[in-house]
Amino acid sequence: MSVTVILQRLRERGYEGSYSSVHRFVQRLHKGKDPEGFCRIEVSPGAEAQVDFGHVGMLYDPVQCKERKSWAFVMTLSHSRHFYAEIAFDQSSWT
Repeated sequence: MSVTVILQRLRERGYEGSYSSVHRFVQRLHKGKDPEGFCRIEVSPGAEAQVDFGHVGMLYDPVQCKERKSWAFVMTLSHSRHFYAEIAFDQSSWT
């Protein structure tokens, strides 16, 4: 986002400072930092999903009637970025 756009958005919210003030502030934020590069990969709807497990701690398992190590299963659709998540007690595939 350019300094001009930032200034415009700030003025919409009542900011009365100058362009040079905003420019100096933005320069201090970026001092010594190289911009992070990325490559956006576009996919067709339904073509790809990304999945991951993350540890969420010990939770009560009503099937085994005890606390067990639990995981969050998360699947994110690559095209729409919509996601699905659920708690799992192991990382094996479901049938």
